[in-house]
Amino acid sequence: MKKRFKPIRIYLLGAMLLALPAVVQAQFNFTINNGAITITIMGYAGTNGNVVIPRTTNGYTVIGIGFAAFHNSISLTNVTIPNSITNIGDYAFVSCFKLKSITTQIVSPALEMVISLPAPA
Repeated sequence: MKKRFKPIRIYLLGAMLLALPAVVQAQFNFTINNGAITITIMGYAGTNGNVVIPRTTNGYTVIGIGFAAFHNSISLTNVTIPNSITNIGDYAFVSCFKLKSITTQIVSPALEMVISLPAPA
C-alpha cells in the first residue's frame, strides 16, 4: 500500500528548509561598507559554541570583524574565519573565556599575529 503525502505538508517542509539559512545568518549583526559592496560583522547574538563566519551573507562579501564583535560570547568555543576577512577589530574576542581555537586561511602576517596571541593568564 502506497502512502500519499498531502501537498500542504510538502510545501511547509520546503518553506522551513528555505528559511534555515536566514535563521543561521540572523545570528550576526553587521554593517554594510563601501556603498553596499562588503560587510563587517559587528556583533554575534547566537549561542552556538562553534561559529563559522560566512564568506558572504545577503549577497555581500564579509571582509571584517568589528570592534568587540564577539565580546563576552560566553558559549563561544571555536571560530572559523574565512580568507575573505581583511580586518579584525580591537577586542573582537575579548572576554570569550571558553574560546579554545580559531581556524583560518588568512595569509596576512598582521592578522596572523592578532589571532595567535596567547590568552591572558
